[in-house]
Amino acid sequence: MIAGARAAALSVGDAKVAAEQVLASNYGTRSLVATPNISVSGDSVSVTANLDVPSYLLQIIGLPNLTVKANAFAQPAYEQVVVPPEPGGDVCILLLDGYKSESFWASGNHQVDAPNCEVHVKSVVSSAAKINMGKPLEVKRVCVEGGVNRIGNDAGLVGPIEEGCTTADDTIGATLPIPSLANCKSKPRNLKNSTEHLTPGTYCGEWKCKGSVSKIELAPGIYVFNNATWVTNADIRGTDVTIYFSDKDSEIVLNGQGSLSLSAPETGTYEGIVMYENPGITQLSSMKVNGGSDEIMSGLIYLPSRDMTWNGNSSLNADKLTMVLNSRVLLGTTDWKVEPFESKGIQAPGSGGTTEQVFRTVRLTPN
Repeated sequence: MIAGARAAALSVGDAKVAAEQVLASNYGTRSLVATPNISVSGDSVSVTANLDVPSYLLQIIGLPNLTVKANAFAQPAYEQVVVPPEPGGDVCILLLDGYKSESFWASGNHQVDAPNCEVHVKSVVSSAAKINMGKPLEVKRVCVEGGVNRIGNDAGLVGPIEEGCTTADDTIGATLPIPSLANCKSKPRNLKNSTEHLTPGTYCGEWKCKGSVSKIELAPGIYVFNNATWVTNADIRGTDVTIYFSDKDSEIVLNGQGSLSLSAPETGTYEGIVMYENPGITQLSSMKVNGGSDEIMSGLIYLPSRDMTWNGNSSLNADKLTMVLNSRVLLGTTDWKVEPFESKGIQAPGSGGTTEQVFRTVRLTPN
């Protein structure tokens, strides 16, 4: 009976046959064998059996045999268990604007190599993403809450891309530290040395580097921009560096062959943060990377109020990167190579998370 009920619960064969086989094996070589009556209803099995047993002592009063009867009922017992959802993928780029047309716009001969990254676009409009690519967009997935406008023969160069899917939420902004504003650093008359060395602190106003400046070295620490702009075509480099924009007008403008080569601190208050802004900024603004500018970034870039545009022959190389922006535009010929940044990462919504009935045991009771 137990074998039959188990077979019925697990759908691993005929329940009646399973019960008969186990009963037969229990008799072994015995001469007395009962003939059972086995019935199956759903996943429950009931058995009745009669056996005439010789009664040696009772034969003297005319009772040569005694009839022994037995019956039992077996039914599976189940348990409701919660199956956790399958984890989602790593979101390297999250675009937050919920109603912007062409929130994600890729046009030109871009080479995007991010096979382990997902791009999530929260805009719900019908043209939330615009794709006009001359080279493949090699990402794990593009998830767009709204619609996608694929142009011309280049439509097949993008994949996999999903419309109307559920995007990840911003789980980072509320966790970021807000640095205090210190006195503004004194601005030199001009920066003109071939290599300039800057130190952490609060920067205000416009800082321009003349064409003779080819490199700007940043010492480790936090650089606070308070209504400040750096305009340069130099190579800005720094390790264990965090750049913070306190307002919408603060930015770094790279022109010509300017480039950024920055990595976030590995420990401390600003661990994993390479560039971010005050989460309280509500007014949108734009930031551009122009010309032949190159970026080598490692860490979190959190600029939810910025519409970021990469123009011309710019490039981005990042072994570990998470970007949270308002929107993103790629124009011209840009090369991107990006891997997820797990310590300051965003995970896509998982799938599943249902309740399932699981077989646990068999209850055996008299019939």
